[in-house]
Amino acid sequence: MKFLTEAGERELEAAVAAIEATSAAEIVIAIRPRVRASLAQHVTVGFVTAIAMLAFTLYSRIEFTLWEILTLPVLAGILGSLLVEAVPALYRFLTPAALRNTHVYDAACAAFVQRGVHATRDRTGILVYIALRERCVELIGDLGVRKSVGAEQLIAWSGVLEGALAGGASAVAKELAALAPALAEAMPRRPDDIDELANGVQMLGAPPRQRRAAR
Repeated sequence: MKFLTEAGERELEAAVAAIEATSAAEIVIAIRPRVRASLAQHVTVGFVTAIAMLAFTLYSRIEFTLWEILTLPVLAGILGSLLVEAVPALYRFLTPAALRNTHVYDAACAAFVQRGVHATRDRTGILVYIALRERCVELIGDLGVRKSVGAEQLIAWSGVLEGALAGGASAVAKELAALAPALAEAMPRRPDDIDELANGVQMLGAPPRQRRAAR
């Protein structure tokens, strides 16, 4: 199932608008298809499938020719590596949750600065960072947010949004919009509040030309 549809994108933008209409929070949503281009999992599966195919060609009751014994393990290794790329669930299975969470958190902190979420007047920016392959969500709040809301609450909200990922962008938008009352209570909107950050969903990892156009 495709995560971000046109309808889902509109719902995410509407959720951001709903939060910013009632609170001082400035929300930025950034989505990255994959956080790291690590090949360790691909190599592991490729090696295991290649060895398994080699053992099969050597010890099976089926007689294989010499060229088959040489080429079939190579092909099996390539297919095994491609399988990891094609099946995100297999990648997640092979990557410890703690390691995935660390990678996503580090990437979210970098995006927080790169996307200027830290540059609001009252330090009320919140980055909603969604890593699709890793199926992780990180909420990174600026100093004003952490003071008013608390780091533990941001972590709890991250878990709520993460649990909605399987339902697509619409499900995440629904859970995000549900945070509006709590944010309005913790960070009331001031009469002179202005929209300091763009509300559009930012897709990270786009081709360079698209990235320049999005800035």
